[in-house]
Amino acid sequence: MGRHTAPRTRRRSALPVARPASRGTVVVAGVAAAALAAVPVTMLWPDATPLSDCGPRTPVTISVAEQIVGVVRDAAARASESGACADYAVQSAAPAAVAAAIAGGEGPDAWVSDSTLWLEQLRAAKPDEAWTATESVASSPIVVALPQQHAARVGSAKPQWRTLLSGPIPVRMADPEADATGRLALFTVHSVLGDKKATRTISGGTMIRLSRTAAGSESELFGTYAQKPAASPAFPASEQAVARFNHENPDASLAAVIPAEGTAALDYPWATAPGLIPKKKELVNRVLEQVRSERGAEDLAAAGFRAPGGSGSPRVAGIPSGPVRMLKPLPAAERGSALGLWTAVRTDMRMLAVMDVSGSMRAMAGTRSRIELARAAAVTALDSFPQSSQVGLWEFSTDRDGPGKDYRELQPIRTLTARTGGGTHKDALGKEFARMVDTVEGDTGLYDSLLAAYRSVKASYQPGYVNSVVLMTDGVNDDRSGLSLQQLLSALEEEKDPKRPVRVVLVGLGDQTDAKTLATIARTAGGASYVARDPKDITTVFIEALMTRNR
Repeated sequence: MGRHTAPRTRRRSALPVARPASRGTVVVAGVAAAALAAVPVTMLWPDATPLSDCGPRTPVTISVAEQIVGVVRDAAARASESGACADYAVQSAAPAAVAAAIAGGEGPDAWVSDSTLWLEQLRAAKPDEAWTATESVASSPIVVALPQQHAARVGSAKPQWRTLLSGPIPVRMADPEADATGRLALFTVHSVLGDKKATRTISGGTMIRLSRTAAGSESELFGTYAQKPAASPAFPASEQAVARFNHENPDASLAAVIPAEGTAALDYPWATAPGLIPKKKELVNRVLEQVRSERGAEDLAAAGFRAPGGSGSPRVAGIPSGPVRMLKPLPAAERGSALGLWTAVRTDMRMLAVMDVSGSMRAMAGTRSRIELARAAAVTALDSFPQSSQVGLWEFSTDRDGPGKDYRELQPIRTLTARTGGGTHKDALGKEFARMVDTVEGDTGLYDSLLAAYRSVKASYQPGYVNSVVLMTDGVNDDRSGLSLQQLLSALEEEKDPKRPVRVVLVGLGDQTDAKTLATIARTAGGASYVARDPKDITTVFIEALMTRNR
């Protein structure tokens, strides 16, 4: 391992683990990210000799998370040395790939993933596949890895998750859909920030930002740091991975911190295939016995792992050597919600924002008018959007663009970074939001404006995006010369197109909003409605609406 490469598994840290002599056979196989199929390479230890009383060897496959595969391979070698009559194929395999392979009807005889989360995902996807963990063989808490320039800024303090995620230090994470470290980090953030009004906007903006910069794996994050240490962000990683990287890259080592609220941990469960014949089960257990033996414990410690209960430490700068504070795991329903939200906000957005500028928006809500609060919410949301987002802006009241036309286009749908008028499209949107405050007048031509916006987005539909209309209003439709509610509902129902779906999100402001009607419209169009009764909630509700735009 050179100083500018991502960490490997075979070379382990401060206490090197020697290979024992073996009279058995250990097969080392690689597993592609998409499947378990691989061409095995048989490796005999230097003094290998066949056991005269062994007879035909039983093939046993064990799929193992990359971080711990070296320890399990050595344990399999010792099991063969002690008389296990098996050809052990110890395969380094991405847990997500193993879970997918098992769900597809193929799988190993035993599986050591990096987290129980994968077993839970498998059970949810295929309840008849009763893979259960025998025990945890190691653990490693999730830490926030800090390049030295960021570690100096943090100092000896234990920052909160909220401070780390919304502060000046850039943060990136692994994709939680494919990586257990990223998934545990997501659940930890969800657990800490929770569903409180005070943190919902931060949570929403953070989720959008992290989802757009996610790495494919924890290894990719280490690789990015190894290539450009000075430009690397902080990132959640396992303590073991940080310790291993630092041992192999002493001139570019990372510090780490566990935020004050606590963290979660990888638990490396050992699971055996259901229905395994007794002979294979015994041979699998022979390897497990070696992993949990005194020698196995030494190997795990040398590789940077803690014991299953969390004792021991590989000594990473900034991390206490004793037990660390563990957060209570999220319930299954909340974990599913967090993952669903991640998937939703990660999809590229193509949105037409439609803002109510009728006279009632002048009404005060606390110390500011409704239109001022709406503008502030929209600008906050705009700052949370990924730069690849496409956003357009309309305003509406009555006769806004001439007699009978209640709506007016202020900016077409463009990518935020597009150059226009001497600046970016995002700059232009900000200026239009500011102008709205001084142009409030008229009644509320809600129905005509919504249907026109829906048709416009549908007509310009772009695949690969969540195409949506997000409309903000403070009242009820009072344009007597326009569409009735029934006419609007009939048109929305008739014009729905599964091949060009347009998500409709309605956001009501204040106590005069007709929440029941908004809900009916959203349900018919295939969308959602939200109401902010308290003016302090407007920004939070608007962010929530945007986060759930395709759920």
